[in-house]
Amino acid sequence: MGNDKKKNHHCKCEGGFKLEVNCNCSPSSQSAFGSLYGDRTFKATSPIPLVVDFTIAGPFLLTVPDTVTNTITVTNAGIYEISYDIQLINQSGGTANNTFTLQKGPVFIDIPESNAELISDDQVSAIGRTVQVALIAGQQIRLVIIGSDGVHQYYLPALTVKRIG
Repeated sequence: MGNDKKKNHHCKCEGGFKLEVNCNCSPSSQSAFGSLYGDRTFKATSPIPLVVDFTIAGPFLLTVPDTVTNTITVTNAGIYEISYDIQLINQSGGTANNTFTLQKGPVFIDIPESNAELISDDQVSAIGRTVQVALIAGQQIRLVIIGSDGVHQYYLPALTVKRIG
């Protein structure tokens, strides 16, 4: 009877880690995530292009969040869900226009599907976007302001990556 249980037994992998001795977790089952955050310090949105500055590295697994380069480096290839959001203060007194994109590097290129534009006459606004992107091991992700008119400042930015496949 004890052997019958072993025949019907299934391996469990969680986050790419074996939960049992005789299991084999494939790389595609490995979790990876990382995050960067900014504080309440107001920062200018120019000169353009401007890499958004992050001051806090959040939790991470199989990624490298770096507050010096303002990037998150992935260590395994896969499909990643990448999200960002940022708060903006419009000090122009009129309509503000700011454009953001995610870039992947080390030779940084825009990820076009991540572009977001905020056109607002509100004093305080927020913008964010989530995309799914194929990345190779060693690629870095960063958030860049690629367009800004008027006088604006940003604060409380967030950038997160999560491996989904």
